[in-house]
Amino acid sequence: MQMAPLPSENGIDGDDEREDEEEEEEEEEEEEEEEEEEEEEEEEPRLKYQRMGGSIPSLLSNDAASCIAVAERMIALGTHDGTVHILDFLGNQVKEFAAHSATVNDLSFDIEGEYIGSCSDDGSVVINGLFIEERMKFDYHRPMKAIALDPEYSRKASRRFVTGGLAGHLYFNSKKWLGYRDQVLHSGEGPIHTVKWRTSLIAWANDAGVKVYDTANDQRITFIERPRGSPRPELLLPHLVWQDDTLLVIGWGTSVKIASIRTNTQNGANGTYSRIPVSSMNQVDIVASFQTSYYISGIAPFGDSLVVLAYIPGEEDGEKDFSSSLPSRQGNAQRPEVRVVTWNNDELATDALPVLGFEHYKAKDYSLAHAPFSGSSYAGGQWAAGDEPLYYIVSPKDVVIAKPRDAEDHISWLLQHGWHEKALAAVEAGQGRSELLDEVGSRYLDHLIVERKYAEAASLCPKLLRGSASAWERWVFHFAHLRQLPVLVPYIPTENPRLRDTAYEVALVALATNPSFHKELLSTVKSWPSTIYSALPVISAIEPQLNTSSMTDALKEALAELYVIDGQYEKAFSLYADLMKPDIFDFIEKHDLQDAIREKVVQLMMLDPKRAVPLFIQNRDLITPSEVVLQLMSAQDKCDSRYFLHLYLHVLFEVNPHAGRDFQDMQVELYADCDPKMLLPFLRSSQHYTLEKAYDICVKRDLVKEQAVEFVTMQHDDDLWEELIKQCLNKPEMVGMLLEHTVGNLDPLYIVNMVPNGLEIPKLRDRLVKIITDYRTETSLRHGCNDILKADCVNLLVKYYKEARHGVYLSSEEGEARAKRDDHRASSQDTVKPLTLKNSEVKSRTRGPARCCICFDPFSIQGLSVVVFFCCHAYHEACLLDSLYTIDSKKGSKDGSSQRTMSDYGYDDGNDEEDEDEDESATNRMRMKKGKGSGLSVGDLDPTTEWHAPTEDVDDHRGGVRAIDWRSSSRIDRDLEFEIAVDLGLFNKEAIEKERARLKDEMNRGYFADISEFKLHGGKVAAANKIIIPAMAAKKFPDIEVTRYDRGSFKLPISCKGNMADANTPTVPKVSLVCLSFRANSQPMVDSWTVPFANAFNDPENVHLYEVSLIDQWLLCLRPIKWLLLRVVRKTKHDGGKDALERQIVYSFGDHYYFRKELKILNLLTA
Repeated sequence: MQMAPLPSENGIDGDDEREDEEEEEEEEEEEEEEEEEEEEEEEEPRLKYQRMGGSIPSLLSNDAASCIAVAERMIALGTHDGTVHILDFLGNQVKEFAAHSATVNDLSFDIEGEYIGSCSDDGSVVINGLFIEERMKFDYHRPMKAIALDPEYSRKASRRFVTGGLAGHLYFNSKKWLGYRDQVLHSGEGPIHTVKWRTSLIAWANDAGVKVYDTANDQRITFIERPRGSPRPELLLPHLVWQDDTLLVIGWGTSVKIASIRTNTQNGANGTYSRIPVSSMNQVDIVASFQTSYYISGIAPFGDSLVVLAYIPGEEDGEKDFSSSLPSRQGNAQRPEVRVVTWNNDELATDALPVLGFEHYKAKDYSLAHAPFSGSSYAGGQWAAGDEPLYYIVSPKDVVIAKPRDAEDHISWLLQHGWHEKALAAVEAGQGRSELLDEVGSRYLDHLIVERKYAEAASLCPKLLRGSASAWERWVFHFAHLRQLPVLVPYIPTENPRLRDTAYEVALVALATNPSFHKELLSTVKSWPSTIYSALPVISAIEPQLNTSSMTDALKEALAELYVIDGQYEKAFSLYADLMKPDIFDFIEKHDLQDAIREKVVQLMMLDPKRAVPLFIQNRDLITPSEVVLQLMSAQDKCDSRYFLHLYLHVLFEVNPHAGRDFQDMQVELYADCDPKMLLPFLRSSQHYTLEKAYDICVKRDLVKEQAVEFVTMQHDDDLWEELIKQCLNKPEMVGMLLEHTVGNLDPLYIVNMVPNGLEIPKLRDRLVKIITDYRTETSLRHGCNDILKADCVNLLVKYYKEARHGVYLSSEEGEARAKRDDHRASSQDTVKPLTLKNSEVKSRTRGPARCCICFDPFSIQGLSVVVFFCCHAYHEACLLDSLYTIDSKKGSKDGSSQRTMSDYGYDDGNDEEDEDEDESATNRMRMKKGKGSGLSVGDLDPTTEWHAPTEDVDDHRGGVRAIDWRSSSRIDRDLEFEIAVDLGLFNKEAIEKERARLKDEMNRGYFADISEFKLHGGKVAAANKIIIPAMAAKKFPDIEVTRYDRGSFKLPISCKGNMADANTPTVPKVSLVCLSFRANSQPMVDSWTVPFANAFNDPENVHLYEVSLIDQWLLCLRPIKWLLLRVVRKTKHDGGKDALERQIVYSFGDHYYFRKELKILNLLTA
């Protein structure tokens, strides 16, 4: 029952028209929603298709395909004329076999793809080798419909295969000793329609159903009945596919079954389950089964799903239509479909194939084959690269290849359907080639621009355009054309990639011409490098807006920044001053813009008067005080101009009291208003103000201050003091005030004596006490200061006296070397020539300048070795040593070998007359000090301590051992080592004696009094402290590069006949002797053992000597100093006798640490 609509107030007619329009709009909206739902519900295809080319079109132009088989490396195609074609995966024919005279019904490869088996309606089975010339043919005299080779046919010698046909027998053929033999596995249930072999399992189908046979134990496993209601097998063939070793897929008519063959399990001894071998499989379970609404022309696995080649029957299709295999002349068949379904028959994808001539074909005219047989690594809807399965749909005149869609196909499909975000996400996830990002990005940006989503498109540009400069420039100009460039500016790159200057200039101009983006312009100008664009085009676009309403502070500051970039600093300063930028003063100093401050006085004072005032005063030659005052006075409405005038005039007056003379009347008033405390100093020091005006100002503002005492004090006039005292005596309070301020200026007794008797002064007692206290304090301070001054004078005089008593040791390198030789000779003698104090006293009385005060001999400049004092006394080093030796002998020293050098001693001359008479006091005053002269001088040690400069082996903080030797070190090294020695407490008698014994032992090393011991051991002597390197050990001596005095260089050890070593003609020496010298002069050491060594062998022609001086000091290793040293130290030939050898003196410069380490030399001096 329907209710009639009620009329409204507007009338029926009008309502009908409006209702019709509303209904039309609702219908349109519903249609749009339905279309959107359809788009949302549209699923992406799972497969993509391609028609096989190559040789296929020509082969099928005169023939028709009947079956196909796929191996790992090739494809086999059987035709109705009995030919087997071997093709590659592109469809190109590789080989063909004219195997049969009738239709090829089935093909089968072994697992290696080396053999192909075929069966035909002519009753024959042919097996051909693909890589060898091998062909076997078997005749069964009845049409054969199915064949399957043993998967291991090429590996086993049994050459097994199984075949069957219309005879109803399933033959199992194998090679025996006497030839091939057929075994009937099954018969009696109708023709064999198909057979498949996997591992040891054979599955076949006949009219009754599907059976599985296990060749491992020669028994049948299971039987699966034919689906009920399915057409006869010869009209609608069954299809068998092994998905894996235990899963069999069966497609028959409209039924699909999946059988799982499982192993039996039995309990083990401990209650666990044990797995039965493959040969014990004997149970089959149907794990999935479903019916279809179409005929199954082929089936294959697709990961966890199935691919089904579906034939859609028409209304007239019935069993009568299957009576003939010939194509229908009516041509009303539908296209075959490829459907992806799950095991529950849920369709995932459906695709209709435009197969050539599909209108005339029936279900049995199509076949489906797939590769690989072993399955694919299917995970998450995608296969690994190279593992995608391929599906071949065969019709009589066409072959179509189907394969899963890859990531690029997925992205293309998304783009086709307008899902750009999903496509972009897929590309960013690494799916597909990286080049797809450019295409996807371009299409995505185009889509956003069409949708007018400019901001979103701009934000995606960095991700989509990446480092392509051309792409960036194209989109910059595209946004500019759309007048949307300001939204893109924040994302434009300035490097990697860097665009052309024009692109950046267009972007900045776009910001400048849009007032809503002026702040963005300012931030962009500050952030972008100034080298990537030219500022002039942007300036030209902004300057016309200066005097318009569109000129904002942000635009003005941006223009100032552009002026700075373009070098127009004065214009930039003008804008900065108008904008009141705090850093404008730094800007002025940086760019030297003092000339530009003339018109910006008020702005600078308002910004920072403390910095502006000194700036104006320093540049008053550029901007006069009159100009500054005039501008400040004219800016009364803008700022506190009077305060600024006061600041400026006050500093100007302090700098130059006469510079602002015209404004000092105004300055009096300014001081009175702004800083009254400074008025009085100004009035006292200024001479250019009007007294009457100043007086009137002071009276009006009550600025009269009593400062009589201060005035009199400043004048330093006694008459004024007397006048002030007279004025104060009539007023008791003034007398008290005067008493408080007289300390330090006037004698208080003078004032007290002048006070009349009987005058009462307020607080007189307290004021008198204060006067007395202040006087005592002043007196105490004066005495203390005087004592400090005296003490300082005495201390400085004592210090000067002590410094003047210190002696300075002056020597040269030659003098040091000569002193060492003298020490050596002195130590080998039993007696020393004494020098008595009496003789010393006589000579000292007649000493003079430039002569030794002991021996009176003049000083030699070349061989300088002198100790001098500031009192003008000087002594030879040798004279002082002899004197000291005599003093030590008198004191009863038991150590006769104690020899002292000037590097060990310094002298305190003291009072000459008194010190010469007292031997003991002279000895006690010998002291040591680090001097600023040549190494050591008399110092501040205890004068009663007698000591020797140590050469003790000291363990340093690194755990190693080194030697401290004042005589072989540089001046700086001596100072440092001396401090170390003092810190380690080495100044003791035991250390001194040990050092003396070591030096004596060192000079005796290598000396052989009895050469027979040397001959006895054949030159191999290592006794006591004696060390020698004979020729037999020369091969172990490390190579070292040395330099002669003539700058020639070669390597040691080396020897040749003649007097000079020649590096170009080396010979193996009979005897090679090398002396390593670590001293400035090692002649005594070398002579002590090299000459006896040469005389012992008595063959000077074949014995060669080298003295190698190892020089480690870096200063001496410098090239100019090195060459100079080689010239200076050039030595003469040795003249030790007729059997003596010429000594080759060579030098090695550099770091010899590893050289010494290889020779196991721990101490340089004992090398």
